[in-house]
Amino acid sequence: MSLNGGKITSEGVIVGKSGTTGISVTFTLEKLVNGKYIYVDSWSASSSSILLSKTNYTSSCTSGTYKLSVSGTVTKGGYSEDIDDRFTKLL
Repeated sequence: MSLNGGKITSEGVIVGKSGTTGISVTFTLEKLVNGKYIYVDSWSASSSSILLSKTNYTSSCTSGTYKLSVSGTVTKGGYSEDIDDRFTKLL
């Protein structure tokens, strides 16, 4: 994540194991305000290959601590595995 001119650029890359046939995720951006995270933006992405790469731009942002979360599934051989991760950064 980076903040420039009131716009946050968020980049997410997910690489599945060999044989992955699908990746489907939702990213959620939140800002820490008075000790609580509040919703800022969200976006979805999907891929039918081993790699998913997504860049998102969120306008009207100010400096502070932001959390980018990702949740979704990776599919391989008819089985699905959940993805759930987060990244926090002071911008």
